[in-house]
This record gives sequence, structure tokens and C-alpha cells, in this order.
Amino acid sequence: MNKILIILTILTSYVFSNDFFYIKDNQKIHLEKIQDISRASSSVDYYKDENNVVLGVNKNIILSLKEGTLVEKYLKLYDLEIEKKLDSNLFLVKTTNKSKTLEVSNELNRKNDVIFAQPDFVKEVFAR
Repeated sequence: MNKILIILTILTSYVFSNDFFYIKDNQKIHLEKIQDISRASSSVDYYKDENNVVLGVNKNIILSLKEGTLVEKYLKLYDLEIEKKLDSNLFLVKTTNKSKTLEVSNELNRKNDVIFAQPDFVKEVFAR
């Protein structure tokens, strides 16, 4: 009985630890992490979306806030820093670690005063 519980615990943690996604237009977009990619940079993690489009995730998140919301509240809460102010309520913020980018952007999307939060994806570039 104990062996079964241990195996179930390990399998459950493995399944849920690899649930990569981001929110776009209130839809959950699932991602599959690409483990071995020749052009991989240590500053970017690569994923394939549901349409097999390769997306790179770095430390940056595009954050849009409702009017009157102070960005500082989220900077402290998620240990973010402003990389660039894009508009009055639109910011490019940076996480402390690229492995937190998806999680933090998804958490921000759950907040009532956030219009949207999405990783600032790095898309594949092909030479002509």
C-alpha cells in the first residue's frame, strides 16, 4: 500500500510540474517544453504551442493594468522590476528568473485589476 502511494505521489508531481501554459484572451494555451534545441540560449526557454509554433520565454512579461492601479503593488508581490514603461498602464516587467515567467504571468492574469499579463515571447527567427 505504501509503495502505491509513493508511486502515485511521484507521478502526480511529475504530471503537474510539467503543465506549462499561458493565458491569452481568457483561454489557456498549453505549451510543451522543448528540451533539446540547437539554438537554445541560456537566457531563453523554448516551448511549442498547440499549433507547433516555437516560442521562447525569457524573464520579460507584458503587463497591462486597469486605470488607477499602481504597478508597484505587483512589483513587490512578485519580485518584479520595470524594464520599460510602454504606455500609461502598460509595462514591460522582468522576473528574477525565467523559470518563473509563465507562473507569474498566469498569477497576474487572475488579478481583478490586471487587463492582461503575457510573457514577452521570443519567436523563431529564420535566415533568408
